[in-house]
Amino acid sequence: MADNLRVARADASDADLVRACTAAGAHAFVSELPAGYGTIVGERGLRLSGGQRQRLAIARALLKDAPILILDEATSHVDAENEAIIQTALAEAMRGRTTIVIAHRLSTVSQCDQVVVLDRGQVVEAGTPADLRQRDGAFARLVAAQEVAYAVEDSADFVPVDATPVQSPTEPGRVASVSKVGMTAVAEADADDAGVIETGWRLLQLVRPQWVRLSITLAAGILGAAASVALGVTSGILAGAAGVPGMSDTVATLAIGVPVIAIVAAGLAWYESWISHDMAYRLLCEMRISLFARLERLAPAYLLGRRTGDLTSMMTGDIETVESFFAHAIAPAFVAVLVPGFALAVLAANSWVLALVLVPFLIAVGFSPYLIGSRTDRIGNRLRAQTGLVNAHVADSVQGLREVLAYSYGTRRLAEITRQSEALTSLQVAYGRQLGFQTGMIEGTQAYGGLAVLAFGGWLSTQGTIRATDLPLLTMLAFTCFGPIAQISQVAKELQGAFGSGRRLFRVHDAPVAVDDGPGVRTDAGSPADHPAIEFDGVTFAYEPGLPPALADVSFAIRAGETVALVGQSGAGKSTVAHLALRFWDPQVGMIRVAGRDARTDILDDLRGRMAVVTQDIYLFRRTVRENIRLARPEATDADVEAACRRAQAHQFIEALPDGYDTRLEERGASLSGGQRQRLALARALLRETPILILDEATSHLDAANEASVRDALVAASAGRAVLIIAHRLSTIRNADRIVVLHAGRIAEVGTHADLMSRDGAYANLMKSQMRQDARIGAPVAAG
Repeated sequence: MADNLRVARADASDADLVRACTAAGAHAFVSELPAGYGTIVGERGLRLSGGQRQRLAIARALLKDAPILILDEATSHVDAENEAIIQTALAEAMRGRTTIVIAHRLSTVSQCDQVVVLDRGQVVEAGTPADLRQRDGAFARLVAAQEVAYAVEDSADFVPVDATPVQSPTEPGRVASVSKVGMTAVAEADADDAGVIETGWRLLQLVRPQWVRLSITLAAGILGAAASVALGVTSGILAGAAGVPGMSDTVATLAIGVPVIAIVAAGLAWYESWISHDMAYRLLCEMRISLFARLERLAPAYLLGRRTGDLTSMMTGDIETVESFFAHAIAPAFVAVLVPGFALAVLAANSWVLALVLVPFLIAVGFSPYLIGSRTDRIGNRLRAQTGLVNAHVADSVQGLREVLAYSYGTRRLAEITRQSEALTSLQVAYGRQLGFQTGMIEGTQAYGGLAVLAFGGWLSTQGTIRATDLPLLTMLAFTCFGPIAQISQVAKELQGAFGSGRRLFRVHDAPVAVDDGPGVRTDAGSPADHPAIEFDGVTFAYEPGLPPALADVSFAIRAGETVALVGQSGAGKSTVAHLALRFWDPQVGMIRVAGRDARTDILDDLRGRMAVVTQDIYLFRRTVRENIRLARPEATDADVEAACRRAQAHQFIEALPDGYDTRLEERGASLSGGQRQRLALARALLRETPILILDEATSHLDAANEASVRDALVAASAGRAVLIIAHRLSTIRNADRIVVLHAGRIAEVGTHADLMSRDGAYANLMKSQMRQDARIGAPVAAG
C-alpha cells in the first residue's frame, strides 16, 4: 500500500501518506488492514473494491503536490458520503493549482471556475456552471437529465446546498472487503515437496497417450545405439587387423562396412530425434491446454494470489523446459542401460579384470548428477522463481505504464527491474558455473576411465592374458560404454530444470479447487417458476479463515421480473454478493439457491449460463468489436449483435470506428473510453438473454443522458428477468422493486425507495448526500 502511494513521491514520510489518505477518505480502511500501510494490495489492486482503489489513486495524486492536478472520473466508483468527504478535500487541494476535472457526474464540476463542454471532439460550450445552466445549451441538457434522474424537484427529498452534511452511521472502513486472499505476498516456486522420482513418474504418466510414438522412439534409440556399438566394434577390429598378415580380405570388408554402419547409425539417430521431438511438442501442447483448463477451474480465488507474469512464465518457459524430459530422456535412459551392459559383457568375456576396472568409472559418470547435483538443483529452483518474479515485475510495469508515465516513475521502476534482472543474472551465472563443473567432472571421468582400460589392457597384453590385436577393440568398447551414460548424465543436468518446472506445474494442478461442479441433477423441488430466480439464505462468507466476514447472515430473494438493488458504502460487500451468485466462491454458512435448488448442486457452466454480468472491471479482448460482444452468445447473428448494441447505446460510436463492428480492439479495450467499454459490456450482457442479470456499477462511466437511455433499455431488457443492480449512483436504482442496504457486510435496511426515504435511515442518508452533491451543480463558485 505504502509503495503504491510513494509512486507519486518517493521521499514521502509515513505522516505524509496518512495525511493524503485521510484527505482522500482512505485512511480509515487502510489502517484497519492486517498490515496497515504495509499491506500487499495484489496485482492491479484486485483485493480492493472499486471505490477503495479510487480513493487510493486520489491520495496518490494529492501526495504528489504538483501545480497541475488532472482528475479523470476520479469519484465514479465512490459512494455519495465518501464523495462528499473527497470533494471537500479536493476543493482544498485545488486552491492555488491549475485543475482539470473530467467527469460525467456533474456534481464534481460544481467548484470549477470554467466548464468546457465537448461533443465529438469539438468544444460546443464554455463558461461557469451557473452561466451554462442559464444558456439552455448542451450543459443545461446534461444537468436536466441528471436532475430528472434524481428528481431533485421533489421537495420532500431535496436537501438544501448549504445544509449540514448528514453523518453516516456506518463504520469508515472494513477489513474483510479488502482482504480477499490474504495480505501477504504469495511466495513463488520455493522449496518443493515432490522429489525427483515422484515428479519423473508423474511426467511419465503424461506420455501414455503417445505410447505408439514412444515405442517407435525406444526402438529407434536402441537400434541406433546398437549401430553405434557395431561401429565401434568394427572400427576396433579394423584397427587390430590392419597390418596383420593374411587379414587383407577382412580389412577390405570392414573398410566397406564401417561407413555403411556409420550411415545407418546416423539415420537412426535422426529418426529417433525426429519422433521424440514430435512426441514432446504434442505433449507440450496438451500440457498448455491442461494448465489453462486447470487455471480456469481454480479462478478467480487462486489467481488473486498469483501474478500474471509468473503465470505467463509458467505457461511458456516452464512447459518448454519440460520438453527436455520428453525429447531427450526417455529413450536415452533405456539405451544407457542396454549398451553399457552389452559392452561390459564383451569386456568380461575377454577379461573380467578390465570389466572391473571400468565399472567404478561408469558408476561415477552415471551418478555424478546426483552426487554433485543437489546444489545445482537448489540454484535451479531459485533461478526459476526469480525468472517468474522478473516476468511478473515487467508485466506489472507494462500494465501500469500510464501511472509510470504520469508520475515520472519510470526511472525508479527501471531501477527496480534492473535489481531484479541483476539478481536473475547472478543466479544464471551461478547455475552455469555449476553446470560447467558437472560437465568437466563427467568428461574427465570418461577420459580417465578409457585411459585406465587402455593401461591395464596394455599390461595384460604383455602378460599374455589378452591378445595385443584385441586391445583396440576392447578400448573402443570401453569408450562406447561411456557414450550413452554420458548422454544421460548430460541430459540429467537439463532434467534438473525440467523436474523443477514440472514441480511448479504440478503445484498448480494439485491446488485445491475453491468450487467445483455439482452433480447437475435436478431435484424434486418443483418447477423453477415456483421459486425465486436467485435467493441468498442466511449467507455468511469470509475470503479467508480468521478474517472478519465480508457478508454476515445475508438473506434476500429475487423472482423473475423483479429488480433488486444493493447499495452501501465502498467495501460494504456488494461485489461479494455478485461473486457468490456466480459461484466464484461458496459461502461458509447458509445457502444460495438458483431456481429453487442449491447452487452447489449445479454444473458450473449451467449455473453461470443462467446469468449475464457487467462488472466494475471490464475486460475486452484483443479481437474485433463483434467478436468481443459475441463471446456472450457465439451463435448470435450480426443482426442480434447490432440490436444488443443499439439497446446499450453503443451502435453509434461503433459505426464511427474505422472498420465498424470489425474494428480490432486493443488489449483490455485501451483504445476506447471508459464509457464506451461499459456500453460494450452492457451490449454483451444484453445479448446473452439469460434469466438473471447482474449489473455491478454498470453505468458508472456514462454521462447522464446516455445513462438515462441505457437505463430505459435495461428496464425493457428486465422484463421477465431477475435483475440485481449494484450501484453507488442511486439514480440507477430508484425504481427497483426492493433496495437492500448493506453495512459492514450485513443487511441494514430493505424496502422500496419511498419506504426507505420515509424511514430516514442509512439509505436516506446516502440519498441525501448524493442529492446534496448534485444540487451543487448550479451553486456559485468562489474564486480559488
